[in-house]
Amino acid sequence: KNVADGRGRVAWTNDGQLVYNSGSVLGSDLWIGRSDGAEPKQLSFNEGFNDWPAISPDNRTIVFQSNRTGVQHLWRMDLDGNNQIQLTNGYAERNAVVSPDGKWVYYNASESNFLWKVPLFGGPAIPLTEECAAYPSISPDGKLIATFHFPRHDHEARITVRNSEDMKTVND
Repeated sequence: KNVADGRGRVAWTNDGQLVYNSGSVLGSDLWIGRSDGAEPKQLSFNEGFNDWPAISPDNRTIVFQSNRTGVQHLWRMDLDGNNQIQLTNGYAERNAVVSPDGKWVYYNASESNFLWKVPLFGGPAIPLTEECAAYPSISPDGKLIATFHFPRHDHEARITVRNSEDMKTVND
């Protein structure tokens, strides 16, 4: 059953709701609703493209990417859509994921696909790799980060697993 129109990443809340983006070629907004499509609530309003939501482990915060300033950055907001705050100031940040302890947001910078992290509640961004480390995924205990890299050609993705403390490769 189709429960909503959308595209990109869909994120689950701890209580079984869905956070998703819906829109057109002119822009998209974030919505939250029940998994059966009932009780949809718009969270962002006509502010460019708002998409790729990630939910914090405590179920209080949504991190998402938005181009509302003219350049795509990462933003955060409360689960009800309030307190929308820009987290990053680089160039075209994307692919956000919140660490299991809820302290960090790991992401990619589009020009390089290098891996970065920024504190969930604000602070300077920290570069973590000097090579492609795209689409980060953090282990449930927060000790490992898996990413894609493309050693020779864009269509030949490989997965690299790194220790989250020192970014050293564990498995390739």
